[in-house]
Amino acid sequence: MDEATTFAPNDSGHREFDCSFDPRAAEIFANISENPELLAVIIIGTVLTIGQIISLVEGCTWIAKNIPHSERSTCLIWMFSCWPVFSIVSLVGLYIPRAALLSNIASNMFLYPTMYHFLLLIVDYFGGEDSLIGKMRGHLMHFNQPPLLCCCCCCPKAFCHNKLTKKKYLFLEIVVMQVAVARPIMQFLTLMFDLDGTYPYPSYDPRSPHVYLLVLNTISTMSSMQSILIIYNSAKPAIKDLGGYNTLPKFILLESFVLVSGLQMSIIGFAIGGVPCSKPFPFMSRGSSWNAFITILWGIIFQPVSIKYLRTLKGNVISLPSKFRDDKKSTNLPGLIARAKERLQRGGEVSIDEEAAEASEAEERTPLRRRRYSTGCVDDGTSYGTVHGSVLEV
Repeated sequence: MDEATTFAPNDSGHREFDCSFDPRAAEIFANISENPELLAVIIIGTVLTIGQIISLVEGCTWIAKNIPHSERSTCLIWMFSCWPVFSIVSLVGLYIPRAALLSNIASNMFLYPTMYHFLLLIVDYFGGEDSLIGKMRGHLMHFNQPPLLCCCCCCPKAFCHNKLTKKKYLFLEIVVMQVAVARPIMQFLTLMFDLDGTYPYPSYDPRSPHVYLLVLNTISTMSSMQSILIIYNSAKPAIKDLGGYNTLPKFILLESFVLVSGLQMSIIGFAIGGVPCSKPFPFMSRGSSWNAFITILWGIIFQPVSIKYLRTLKGNVISLPSKFRDDKKSTNLPGLIARAKERLQRGGEVSIDEEAAEASEAEERTPLRRRRYSTGCVDDGTSYGTVHGSVLEV
């Protein structure tokens, strides 16, 4: 697009935007005085995103230092990082309108591994796949659940209610994982069609490939959420038997990720279609720009929930050594282990709690490929990933 078709000069000599093109970032800031609403939106989005970045760094550091189980802390970090990452990539879409669609795709690509890590977190609470299947042996799985299979309520009970087996779990896990492969491919195709210009995004013309890609994207995401919901609802009674784990707020956060990334853009696209083009986003990509700004607002609303339920020991760790619990100045398990080793080298004695902490460190180094199938104890009620000692009271 050449300079002559990019702007139209107004009476004051400045150039105005219109909805027939997307300006470059330099062109926006060169004419920002003509759009003070956009300047206010960018300032608000920047301030909120800086707060999210600070929260991201502090929260991830705290989780890595204080959650004494490597897989569990990794899953919590993925979920804790989701809203800050959404805000960061959305801010890029505000500064660079031509990259608004790309920023939306980037946030979605971060979401899909987060969905899989939520499933891994549930498995980790049980002590691995074998332990999960063993502890759920007495609880039936209900397949006729929303969002896709709620219409199957009239199906035979033997079809809709079954016990969890190894094959069924692996099938559900594959369905959860497919979204991390299928949706990036479809979003890549969406971006290619948009850059080509033959089928601009968004388009609701039946002849446009965007319509069919949108349908496939929706089916892929909903089927993944369906599998997570089946496992989560079926595991809730067994999780209560374990005691101490808080999974409902984490599931609500995951639902918020999916709804904002999957449905918000479609709703805004339909709403924008009936509203005249106006400030603060008088651009062709105004739907994507509005989506980016609203995503930043959602992030600042939901991040306190993430801090309360993800950046905490309560609800994520059942038991800890009493030394780890009572030492108010040091809540760092690796530090306890290091001090125990120093006393051993000096010929001193090591308490039972320190031996438990050292055993926990050895467990942390065990590869996931070995741990996920054999670490949990199915029958004695022992919880995987816990350091046995005093019950957590914080």
